[in-house]
Parts: sequence; C-alpha cells; structure tokens
Amino acid sequence: MTIEVVIGQAGAGKTDYVMKNYFNDKMKLVTEPIKHTTDGVTCLIGDYTIEDRCKGTDTLAYNSLPKIKQFISENRGFKKTVVEGDRINNNSFFAYLLTLSYKKSIVAIYCPISVSFERLKQAKSQISLKFLKATRTKTLNNVKWLISKGQKCQIIKT
Repeated sequence: MTIEVVIGQAGAGKTDYVMKNYFNDKMKLVTEPIKHTTDGVTCLIGDYTIEDRCKGTDTLAYNSLPKIKQFISENRGFKKTVVEGDRINNNSFFAYLLTLSYKKSIVAIYCPISVSFERLKQAKSQISLKFLKATRTKTLNNVKWLISKGQKCQIIKT
C-alpha cells in the first residue's frame, strides 16, 4: 500500500488537490470504522462526497487522530490511502507515519498568505489570519522535520 499525506496552510488547496487527483465518480462514503471515501482501490480518509467546502479529515472529530492511525495500520487492502488536512499535520502523526513499512508520499501545498486568506474569506470561513499563519508555520516545521528524517516531500505552490 502507498499512503499519501497532503498537508499545508489553511486555504492553500489541499482538498482541491485531493479531489482533482484522486476522487472519482465510483467513490462512495463508508462510515465505519471511520468516515472514508473509496472505490475499493483508493481510500480517501474522511468524507469527500459532501458539497460543503470542508471535506476530508475536516469531516472527522478533532480527536480522531487515534482512529485515523488505527485505520491506516489495519491496511484494508487499498492500493492507496490518502489523508489530508490539519487533523494529521502534527508531530504525533508524522512520527507514527515513519514507523510504517508502507510506501509514503508527502505533499505540502502552499500559496501566499494573502491568497489563502482571500480564499477563506470568500468561503465565509471564520479562520483568523493568526491561525492561518500558524498553520503555515506548522507545515513548514513538519516538512523540515520529515526531510531531516530522510523522507522526501513534494512541495506544490497553488
């Protein structure tokens, strides 16, 4: 199995990246043991079938990280599992990820802060500029840490 992890600052386009590159019309929402969207081959953790702008791990509880880790560890036969968002953009998840024998792909998405902030305002998000900047700093720090551990990271500007 390959696991692809997509991180980035708020409003950078993480969900759009996943929708464009992995979502297809054969995918269905499965709600147990955690919400995931799948066609049986590719698994997108979280709900990508809703029309709301908040898809993926944003549809899971804030405390869902242990369930996400367990779900990934159980390798349910998917060829690729994709997980994105702020719920997994933390040291705990990345330390766990590096213990796995799966092939890993890390994608970090970014854009100018002003672009993210405008996108979020247009989407009527309540995210503050301070929070937005914190998500960017967190992403940069995690990418640096992953690289220091020998993990390649693809950086994409939107």
